[in-house]
Amino acid sequence: MMTVKTEKVERAFPADELVKSLTNVDGEIEKTQVVGGFMGATNEETGKVRFFLDPALASWLDISPKHIIHSLKLKTTQSAIGGTLIWLSMDTPKLERIIVPSGVTLPRGGLNSAVPFPQPMGL
Repeated sequence: MMTVKTEKVERAFPADELVKSLTNVDGEIEKTQVVGGFMGATNEETGKVRFFLDPALASWLDISPKHIIHSLKLKTTQSAIGGTLIWLSMDTPKLERIIVPSGVTLPRGGLNSAVPFPQPMGL
C-alpha cells in the first residue's frame, strides 16, 4: 500500500481492484488486451463463457474464464445499455470471432442447439 506523507496528515491510498488484478506475483503489471461487450452464459460442456461483441448479440468470442484477468460491469451512466469490459491475458490462445449473418434465424435454444460450441482458432 502506498503512503502519502504531508506536513499535517498521513493518508494511505489503497490500490484499485484493476491494479491488484493486473499485478503479477513479481509486482509487475501484466500485459493485457481490453475488450468491451456483453457477458453471456457459460457453456457447461466446455466451461467457456460467451462474450458478445455487439449490442445485437450477433458476434461473440467463447473464452476460457482462466484467461479473463479482470472484468468490470459498466453502469448505465457509463453506457446507456450497460455492458462489460474484460482484460484478457496475453497468454490467451487466438480466439475465433463468431458472426451470425444478418437475416439468419437461430434455432430455438440458440446456436448451441444447432452446432457444437466453437473452439478457439484465430481472432
